[in-house]
Amino acid sequence: MNKLVGRGGAAIVASALLLLSVAAADASTLVNRDDKAHSVEVYIGDDAKTVEIGAGETLELCPEGCFVVMGDQEVDLEGGDAVVEIVDGQFVIDG
Repeated sequence: MNKLVGRGGAAIVASALLLLSVAAADASTLVNRDDKAHSVEVYIGDDAKTVEIGAGETLELCPEGCFVVMGDQEVDLEGGDAVVEIVDGQFVIDG
């Protein structure tokens, strides 16, 4: 699985954020309840994007489904309207 590093990484991350933040009626939501930012890896098919979610920030993710990784934690989002929160550095799933 590929990670974004090297030249052009910032532009790729920016386009990933744009893609991931497009609100869709059936998209899953990632909410950071912590007071610090976290980096998550978002896998959509064979593509991996590293996304930083700021403190208190909310992102709409993957209406078609994706796999989200933060450290040693993994969440499989098959689309739909799941809400995944980051609380004390841990994924908490609601929905």
